[in-house]
Amino acid sequence: MEFNYPDIKLPKIKDFPEPVIDYLAPLPPNYPVVLVPSYRPGKASAVLPKATPKGPVEEPEPEKSVAEKIVDEVVDAVQPALDSHTDAISTLRGDFDAFVIEVEEKEIEASEVVNSVALPGGIEVPIPKPEILVAAGTTATVSVGATLLATSVFKKCVSALKPAVKQIINRVQRKLGKKPVSWSRQRLAQRRRKLQNTVN
Repeated sequence: MEFNYPDIKLPKIKDFPEPVIDYLAPLPPNYPVVLVPSYRPGKASAVLPKATPKGPVEEPEPEKSVAEKIVDEVVDAVQPALDSHTDAISTLRGDFDAFVIEVEEKEIEASEVVNSVALPGGIEVPIPKPEILVAAGTTATVSVGATLLATSVFKKCVSALKPAVKQIINRVQRKLGKKPVSWSRQRLAQRRRKLQNTVN
């Protein structure tokens, strides 16, 4: 009997690349250059290098661009105005502080002048002191009395001077050639006006 082997396809073997290992390689020697003087007459052929100063070397300042130069000029031009404004602001702050102190002192004085009465419900009603109430009452009484007295005196003066003023007006009208209205005519005109007002 013969055996039939199964048909099996095996994958192809891949060839992997060999690993590349970087070994440490020594640096080439770096020896200082030694200048050997020449024995020939005349100038030496070798030129000595310039000695550099020890320590950090100052780097030259980079040149400013046109925009930076313009900005610097504008800042230089505006700086005096800014300084004056800062001085004005500082003076205003000082004045404001003094004003606040004055207001606080006046509030303290007002609190000393005014008493407060506590009502139920946590409500406080400010009431002035008795001296202030007495002064205000006397001032109001005097002003009202003076007003009433002035009105009464004015009415008396008007009633006393009215006939004299009427006589003066009548004499002036007679000199101008006009006939003054008599007392009866004036009374009749007043009655007619009253009747018109009542009808309306």
